Amino acid sequence: MIHLSVQNLAKSYGQQAVFSNLSFETGPCVLGVAGPNGSGKSTLLKCLAGILKPSGGIINWREKEQPISGGKLK
Repeated sequence: MIHLSVQNLAKSYGQQAVFSNLSFETGPCVLGVAGPNGSGKSTLLKCLAGILKPSGGIINWREKEQPISGGKLK
């Protein structure tokens, strides 16, 4: 089972903050992301996938308590 833990995640483009202090934890489930256009949904998913580097915070993917792909992205 794969688990995801996000702690104080932030992403900014220059002075423009897309999101900040985003924290959540989830286990094996279907997770949806909803919000209006321009609210940062795609940016969040790209950070979670490792395509974009967050401005701050920790993303921890793990399976059976073992980190996946290095585990933490800062």
